[in-house]
Amino acid sequence: MCADFFRRNEIPTVEKITSEFSERRELPSIRWCTVRRLLADIGFIHEKRSLNSLLIDRDDMTDRRNRYLRDGERYRTEAQKCSSWTRHQSRRNTLGRLCG
Repeated sequence: MCADFFRRNEIPTVEKITSEFSERRELPSIRWCTVRRLLADIGFIHEKRSLNSLLIDRDDMTDRRNRYLRDGERYRTEAQKCSSWTRHQSRRNTLGRLCG
């Protein structure tokens, strides 16, 4: 869910995440203090700068996201159409090779 905020180019706050939990029917409704504790457990840091409050990722999470975006851009420039395993129909049904 925090990744959705980054995709929308929004700064995730505990209040925004709590409201997201209450709006989605498939997720349980939880209080902001529980959200803050859960985020701290998975490595987010809560900082307050002047009057603004924000959440900061762990460095390894930021590195992974950046690597994923760079790899996706590279694959698009190389025009790789598929990056999943497919089934080939030959004499026997076996797992095929990586298409691309």
